[in-house]
Amino acid sequence: AVGEVETHNPNRHLLLDAFQRRLVINLVALGRALKRKVVMPRMTCWCDRYWWLLENCRFPGVSAEAHPMPFHCPFDHLYDLEKWVHSDVPMREYSFLENPRVRAEDRLDVVRVRVEGARREDSSTSHERSVVLPAGANYKAVADEVVARGWQDAFVVQVHARSLELLCEDLGSAEENGQFNKIMHTVLGVAEQIRYCDRKANPFFDGLRGGYDQMRNPINCTWGFHPPPPLAPKAACKTDVDAILAERRLRAPLG
Repeated sequence: AVGEVETHNPNRHLLLDAFQRRLVINLVALGRALKRKVVMPRMTCWCDRYWWLLENCRFPGVSAEAHPMPFHCPFDHLYDLEKWVHSDVPMREYSFLENPRVRAEDRLDVVRVRVEGARREDSSTSHERSVVLPAGANYKAVADEVVARGWQDAFVVQVHARSLELLCEDLGSAEENGQFNKIMHTVLGVAEQIRYCDRKANPFFDGLRGGYDQMRNPINCTWGFHPPPPLAPKAACKTDVDAILAERRLRAPLG
């Protein structure tokens, strides 16, 4: 479990990112159903990205005061940006709506998606445009409801993390799910090649055994982010909130 992993162990970073990564893919799937560009969330890291030995998950010589954890990290700390940019995932940076070139009236042109069982956000009012769906509704149901209300031209469709978790991971057909999985394989596949090397796990480096030698003195690293589960050809959409959240915990790499 995450709580059993030492705070500055790279494995903790990878385990906690598994929750974040699945939500990002859920958001991309919802954006695909809505036929919209996805404004990426702010990314959080629990370990710095460095090609060689990390010290307490930080660049060598950097103190905890100079680099507190966790921290808001750039997109390319967690993903291969070039693969995303050249993929079928239309996206914008997390700060897109803060850009001064975005008109104030567009920022306020919002439709909010909420799933029953998720907490109503403090900013919501009874007068705003809101789409409320039952737990277990799929991404296509969200898109259909937005169109049915005549709100498909809204500048922003907003959804919070818990509502996203309570939607069924399904685009409405085996064909759509399969196409989405292929896109995600392209943009996420490189994550398996990313390594984090902890100095504590390599006590003999820079010592009597000398530097890195693949055969005589191999380096001990943690490899790869944990990929989210693919969309199933035929989704079995649960409708009970507790059951949905329990299933997500069960499929998380936290055993």
